[in-house]
Amino acid sequence: MFKKILLLVGFFNNPIFILVLFNLANVVNLCFQIIASKNLNFLEFSLFFSFISITNIFLGPFISVQLYIQQSLVKNKKNFKYNFENFIPFCLRIFIIVQIVFAVIYFILLETVKNKVNYYDNNFYILFFIYFSLSMFLIIPGGILYSERKYKSAHFIVLAIDVLRVLLFYFLIDKIDNKIEFMVSLNILYAFLCIFLMTVKMEFNIYKSLISIFYLKDFFKRSKTFFSSFIKFVFYSACLPAITQLDIIFIKFLFSDEISSSYIVVSTFGKIIFIIPAVLQGYLFNESYFLEKKKLIYNYVFVLFLSIIILVISLFVIDFIIVLLYGEVYLLTIDAFKIITISFLLISFSNLMINNLLVKEKYKFLFILYLSIALYIFLNLISNESYNQIALNLLYSSIILFVGISLNFYYTLIMRNEK
Repeated sequence: MFKKILLLVGFFNNPIFILVLFNLANVVNLCFQIIASKNLNFLEFSLFFSFISITNIFLGPFISVQLYIQQSLVKNKKNFKYNFENFIPFCLRIFIIVQIVFAVIYFILLETVKNKVNYYDNNFYILFFIYFSLSMFLIIPGGILYSERKYKSAHFIVLAIDVLRVLLFYFLIDKIDNKIEFMVSLNILYAFLCIFLMTVKMEFNIYKSLISIFYLKDFFKRSKTFFSSFIKFVFYSACLPAITQLDIIFIKFLFSDEISSSYIVVSTFGKIIFIIPAVLQGYLFNESYFLEKKKLIYNYVFVLFLSIIILVISLFVIDFIIVLLYGEVYLLTIDAFKIITISFLLISFSNLMINNLLVKEKYKFLFILYLSIALYIFLNLISNESYNQIALNLLYSSIILFVGISLNFYYTLIMRNEK
């Protein structure tokens, strides 16, 4: 019996370790949010975390780098080194071009944004763009570490720098006059240190790629080899941040700072049921190419079981946790919590099925993803009289997503396998 337990623990060593490190980082991030809630007014609090949500949405299309690298490794084992050394410069060039385009659009719309959010300090917006830029480039070393199956190293670095960020925030916040700019500066420091340490840890020599981005000979010819498959991952990964962050952005622009601040807290806890299992997606995607089918099923059962446990516990303790950590004023939108949690449970289950479709290179699910996001935006535009309605619109869209992905999964993978 004891040997079986050891074998079970050994088998789940990687996913459990990833979960522990990732969720320790989530706890540290939660501490950052709690400290912010005690030191910022409602305008500053809602502004900072709304811009974090917007940043995550714009970063979304580029998170798929690590998935593409892993798929390339398996499909082109003989030519992987050549493809990899060409893909990284290609990726860096694309990121630089995107940064320039975003910068132009960002500063054109800046005055409109200032008037809309009622905050006019230019330094805040400049610092946030720097943070956005570094966060985009952070995707590359993180993706390389994952492709090298150094899961623990990647998450340990993130956790260590997160702890440093929160400690600096906690001990220095009382001594800083402009607290919101200090918070953005700490996030810039976090992104920079993560890039540096991940670069040191990985086996791939990225410095050659940094030099080669200036060699534009055959750039467009080589880019064609990446676009056809990479663009599908881009379209997929653009959806997830939109699904997880759009409700916060709608709330911020449609309701008061008090309601949006409370909703940000409630929504953060409601999304835990999606965030905790989602961290294993990169791991499961990678391991799909290395583990036998039976062992892979065990991993998926583990994720499903974990989701149900999170759901049950969160429904019973959410009021107590929010009052304990933030205060009763943040319970203003607590009645939306159940709706948000159930919505993200459905999204989490959908994402598990999508993971299998990605591995099998079946991309028709993209239509369903974009349809559900378009539906959510449309519902919010025509029906937005309360924060509960915004949450209900999310639930309706999540149901459509879950049903659509389930049908696609069934007819694409299960029915074909039976034939």
